[in-house]
Amino acid sequence: MSGKFPTSGIGSIALNLAAGSDDVGCEPLESAQIQQWVEYISMYCNQLQTAVVSSNILKELNNCLSRRTYIASNRKTVADIVIFFSLWNVIASLTFQEKEKYLNLSRWFNNIQNDEKIVDMCKQITFSRTLLY
Repeated sequence: MSGKFPTSGIGSIALNLAAGSDDVGCEPLESAQIQQWVEYISMYCNQLQTAVVSSNILKELNNCLSRRTYIASNRKTVADIVIFFSLWNVIASLTFQEKEKYLNLSRWFNNIQNDEKIVDMCKQITFSRTLLY
């Protein structure tokens, strides 16, 4: 054995797979923000099926995305990808009306799901572009 512990946990695995690429940040502050968001979603990933937890996370992300296009940077990073796949089941279960409550998050999610590297990896979730009520 090389003396290293095996990498475990979704966040650590994602960060290690992306290590050395621009997806984990170019500047120290950007890298720290990316790591912070990956750790954040990793902590709650197993609790996302709980209505209170998922609602709080959706509200927090929606608020964060009111001022930016991507989660931790001015471009898509590993934080966006990890959060996207972590939230996929939650977003897929929302009604159109519920998605409207999270307009910023819905915009971000739709943007990420239409990325050429992701579009074939999971079923597309439909978002209404017209307010329903």
